[in-house]
This record gives sequence, C-alpha cells and structure tokens, in this order.
Amino acid sequence: MTKRDDEITQDAIAQLKWDSRVNADDVKVTVLDRVVVLEGTVPTFWAKLAAEEDCELVSGVQRVDNLLDVRWSLDKEPLESDLCTKVEQALEANPNVDASRVTVASSGGEVSLKGSVDSLWRKRLIEHVASDTIGVRRVDNQLTIVPTGVVEDEVISSHIRDAIRRNMLVEADAIEVHVTGGTASLSGRVKSRAAQRAAHDIAIHTSGVLDVQDHLVVAV
Repeated sequence: MTKRDDEITQDAIAQLKWDSRVNADDVKVTVLDRVVVLEGTVPTFWAKLAAEEDCELVSGVQRVDNLLDVRWSLDKEPLESDLCTKVEQALEANPNVDASRVTVASSGGEVSLKGSVDSLWRKRLIEHVASDTIGVRRVDNQLTIVPTGVVEDEVISSHIRDAIRRNMLVEADAIEVHVTGGTASLSGRVKSRAAQRAAHDIAIHTSGVLDVQDHLVVAV
C-alpha cells in the first residue's frame, strides 16, 4: 500500500527529531507527491546533509529537495582565518586523517579542501569533518586520491560484488558492477534507499576505488 503524503510527513519529522545530529527545532517539512522539501535552518552543514540523508531513508520518499540554510548561534560571523583554523584542528584531532596532506582555505563560509589522500572513503571522511565545523556553509572537496598501491579494475569489481553478496540489505543479483580506471559504476534496481546506500557505501570502502557513479534506481 502506497503511503500518503501526510504519513510521509509525520515519519520524516519523527526521523529528524530522532537524529541528534540535526537539531530539527527550526526545520520545516512539506511533502507533495512523495517529494520531501526541507526548509528552515540548522547549525552546521553536516546537520544539513544528515537531515537529507534521514528523509531519503523514510519509506515512500521519492526525492528530497534540501533548501535548509546553515545558521549558527553566534553573535557575529566567524573570521575566515578562524574558520580555517577550526577545520584544521578538527582534522588534526581525527586519527584517520593525515592533516599534513590537506590544505584548507575558506571564503564566505565555503571551505575548500586541497591535497591528496590514499582512498575515497578517507576523502569523504575529511569532507564530513569539515562539514561539521561551526561556521562552514559549504565544502568544496578538491582532494585527489593517490592509492598506495595499484589494484586492477577486475579485482576491484570482484571485491565489490563479493561484499554486496554478503550484505543482508542488498539483492546482489539485481545490481551490476563495472569498474573502469578505478571508477566504480553501480546500476540496477533496489528495493529501498537503505539498500542503495549500503551498495554505495560498499563501493566507497573498497580498496582501489577512486570514484563511484551511482545509477541505482529505487523501486518506491
């Protein structure tokens, strides 16, 4: 049975209130034809991303339009130099990040990240750390991936397929995996956003993957 828009709205609001990353007091949720629109303010860019992620996982949702604005509870705009320092300190505090290989710059609350990392998951992690810094409105992730060793495309593809088969959320036979030059392409149909996210995350965390192109279709 297809969920009504008002039922999706109730579930989306409950999901946002449940997630302590979001602070949903100033978030407005509207749903029309299974499309969720998020408006209002959140304290960090990471909270904005988390809100979108939460609503994508609500059953019945077809798409999420994230119009949230990032607004922190400070008396004045943080200085650009202070913002860079905060991001750099957050990266240095994370044991999975080599902060010496990352250059941070900012302009108007937009933080740019340059440098190199050894894996796609680490590139995404650094972006998440920067996104969760007070004062950051947007992150431009220009980090390049320089693997410590060469992994053949066929081996990468095999590792992704094997990991998908082991995952309880994903029907492996419904997903096609192709890897070219380290870029993994996922296609096919999955039954839920959670299954799509699981397959996507598997590709991101597979050694040798430089990028992921997600062409999966969710049957909602």
